[in-house]
Amino acid sequence: MKKILLKINESKILFIVFIVFCLSIFGLVVSGFGFWNGLATEFFLIFDKIYNYTKYGKEFVLEFICLLLIIPIILIFKNKYIFSQKRIGLFKSLLISWPILLYTFIIFMRSLMQISISNINKYEVVALLLLTICIGAFEEIMCRGWLQNEFIERFGKNRKGVIFSIIISGCIFGLMHITNLYYGQDVFNTLVQVIAAAAIGICLGSVYYKTKNIWVVIILHGLWDFAVFFSEINISTTCTEIASSINNISPIIGFLALFSALFSSLPEIGMIFILLNKKDINEGLEEKNKIKLSNEEINQCEKTKLIFSIAMLIFLVLYGVLILFMGNMKTDTCPTYVKKQVENYTETIFNYSSYNIDNKYNLKIDDKYNLILTDLSNNDKYELEYKNIFSMAIFENQGIYNIIILSEEDNGNIITYYSNYIKDNNMDYSKAFIENFIKSFNQVMIPVNIDSIGYYQEINNNYKYPLFISSTKDAYILYSDGTIYKYKK
Repeated sequence: MKKILLKINESKILFIVFIVFCLSIFGLVVSGFGFWNGLATEFFLIFDKIYNYTKYGKEFVLEFICLLLIIPIILIFKNKYIFSQKRIGLFKSLLISWPILLYTFIIFMRSLMQISISNINKYEVVALLLLTICIGAFEEIMCRGWLQNEFIERFGKNRKGVIFSIIISGCIFGLMHITNLYYGQDVFNTLVQVIAAAAIGICLGSVYYKTKNIWVVIILHGLWDFAVFFSEINISTTCTEIASSINNISPIIGFLALFSALFSSLPEIGMIFILLNKKDINEGLEEKNKIKLSNEEINQCEKTKLIFSIAMLIFLVLYGVLILFMGNMKTDTCPTYVKKQVENYTETIFNYSSYNIDNKYNLKIDDKYNLILTDLSNNDKYELEYKNIFSMAIFENQGIYNIIILSEEDNGNIITYYSNYIKDNNMDYSKAFIENFIKSFNQVMIPVNIDSIGYYQEINNNYKYPLFISSTKDAYILYSDGTIYKYKK
């Protein structure tokens, strides 16, 4: 069998015939059992759910396009050797990177503690996995496979040139995250992210230089992003209330950002000092560029590596124990929303600036965009805690008043609140009623910014469901059990 395969491989004609034969057999098999049609249908159904009904679907497609675009650059600059070049095998490379793997595991455990497992949308998990694979591949191929190698070629293949190239490519990787300001992230968190990403970039650059294995840094990068983002698997900007955003940089804010980023990056910084010592850098240099090291210097390098390894292990163990003892850290997550096929329905979109509820109370958005409740019996006014209210919809539904309000935060995020506390049979002028009403508004956790509100009603059904329309014309219906249904307009 081996001889036959060898002859096929050596002959161009036989190789083409062999490929055609294999494809023909494959075509007969899949068409004979109707397998291909079923597989294609299932694939597009899954892709549709990932792309249109998950938070990360569109981000995955964008990152995949970026990954495709970086490949021609690698070919143009003749860096395709990065895909086959390996100084150290994958398994041993992962063992060398144990601090990053342990830190990633701890972060993942923290993420698990922050979410409700039963509320996870399986398509979100698939979308996140695809996204982080593409991010890891794109950013590592670009920053390590391309930029770092190009810098080493230009700044010298000696010790100083290598260190400078690793640092500068890592800093470029960190600065890439400054674009998050464009997407509404505040300055403080962006500054922390840039510094931390630079530390991670330099760390991964050190791993790549040590191993010359692009696949190991792709895996490490992808696993890290998956562990970090997993805590937000069902959370988006409209699913969590942001207490405050820091957009004014001062020396104190800058120092706090630097301290926060460096503390969270201690394992990566430890890895940098371990892998960028004189002995390990020497191993990757050509003979003419190596520096002569005495036995004492080599022993000192080994001692330094041991000290940093022990320090990192102690830090990670203490950090892991701290997370475990912090107990349940669950945050609010977006309810799982499901696709709904709709027909024979009506949508009623409207906006009130003032509304009288059974001539007993008045709800009004004042000139300062605050929500004011007025007791019409004595004209007493109560200001609700919600600010920057720009839209309000109120409708009666089988004796229950449904109230939806939209609030805009300073960073542009739209927060949606909903109350169905007021009923025909519970309205009175008591202080307890007013206090309970004010406290009754809950955030509706829908993973997009909502532009307009109203109600959804099916033909031959008198029940009205709260309706939320996004800027992309996606419609979300809130059912009484808290389930959110989504359909395309």
